[in-house]
Order: sequence, then structure tokens, then C-alpha cells
Amino acid sequence: MGCSTSLVALAAASINKQHTAGKGGAITDREIGLIRKSWKKVSNDMPSIGARIFIQIFTIQPEIKQIFPFHDVTGSELLSNQHFKGHASRFMQAIGAAVDNIDELETAMSALLYGIGKEHIHYRGFNVDYFDVFPVAIMTVLKQEMGGKFDDYSSAWYHLLDFMISNLKGGYYAAKRNQTPPVN
Repeated sequence: MGCSTSLVALAAASINKQHTAGKGGAITDREIGLIRKSWKKVSNDMPSIGARIFIQIFTIQPEIKQIFPFHDVTGSELLSNQHFKGHASRFMQAIGAAVDNIDELETAMSALLYGIGKEHIHYRGFNVDYFDVFPVAIMTVLKQEMGGKFDDYSSAWYHLLDFMISNLKGGYYAAKRNQTPPVN
């Protein structure tokens, strides 16, 4: 009797220690600790990291740059462009908000990310598949920043980014379904 009760309590505790994520599975308490620890290392220079992530995005899929007002700006001019810097900063703030609220991702972040995803239907030339480039770029830059240590953190970051992208896509698709077709 005591043994089965203990097993049920252990299973319940294990379930409660997992936090909602996207289709990749739940974020565990261990992963939360890893994300917070690694975020402390990279968040000290958010403007630079955000810029590097966007440069990486444009390197992976150059057509993404065409949807931005700075689409024709290159090199050092891009890095000093106010639209570019503003977008990179807002992007990093969204990641920071997810990290700050990682204990309550579903309740704290789903609606915000869903709303951001919905807004993307208004960006001429945006393709929902562009969202998939962001985790690749983020993981690339984080690995560059952290070196070999990043391998210890990569699975945790994958889970967080999967949650974020799943919600962004969910909002985008919902907005597309509810979009009124233009009248000719």
C-alpha cells in the first residue's frame, strides 16, 4: 500500500516538474536551469546577439530580408540602421520574456506569441516557413557564443524555441483562417 502510494506521488511530482512546450515535449526543471544559466551568459550583450541572429537568418534564407524596411541596407549601415536595431532588440526581448517566464510559459507567453504570429499575416511577402529559420539561427549564434559548452544546453533551448515557434505559427494560421479575402 505504501509503495503504490509512493509511486503515484513520484509520478505526479514528475509530471508537475515538466512545463508546457511545443510539439517537441515538455521543458523539465533541469532544462529550465540550463536555459537560465546560458541566458545569463548571452543576455549581457542583447543588441549585438540580436543583430548576429538576424544576420544569420539573412544568411540562411536571404529572401527573409526582403520583408523588412531595411531590405536594401547592407554591411555596417545595416548594423547601425534604426529599423534593424529595433527589430533585433524586440526579438531579443521576446526571447528574454520567455526565459523570464519559463516557469509559466503557457500562461505567460502563449497569448503574446500567438498575437505576434497573427500580426505576421500583415507583412507583405512573409511566409510562415520563415519562422523555422529563427531557431536554426538562434542555435547557431548561441553555439558560437558558448562554444563547446553549448552542447549541454542545446536540447533545452530546442524545447523553448519549439514552444515559441509553435505559438507563433498557431497565431499566424489562426489569422489566415479568419482573414477576409479582398473584395475585387
